[in-house]
Amino acid sequence: MKFSHFTFLLLLLLAGCAATDAPTASSASLGELKKACPVTVREVLENGSVSRNAIIRPEHVLSIEPGPYGDAEDMSLQVTLDAVGSQRMHTYTSDNVGGQLATFCGDTEVSRATIREPFSNRFIIQMPIVPGGT
Repeated sequence: MKFSHFTFLLLLLLAGCAATDAPTASSASLGELKKACPVTVREVLENGSVSRNAIIRPEHVLSIEPGPYGDAEDMSLQVTLDAVGSQRMHTYTSDNVGGQLATFCGDTEVSRATIREPFSNRFIIQMPIVPGGT
């Protein structure tokens, strides 16, 4: 199943991610977002391809919370990991500073980032809004 950026942004809006909303979303809509966007994180190999083995799988994700990103109109997702996911992420990022990670929402790669320093239980996925894109 293909997951378009339009569908993803629609889910963000349904989750109550507008900057003027407080709190940002109900637990029911956040649960729907987590279900609609099963997050996996994978290693990017030296040749630029993505490893088949996931460092983080959907069962390691405790929560996904939408929100704005920086000063732009871009959206973001703050992902919080469970204890096992936190340990896996910390071990991997500690051993691979300077390497890259690819983050997927279902089967769609939504982010590719360089590891600047070790981290563990939380990270942010920037979701650029592409005018006219899907």
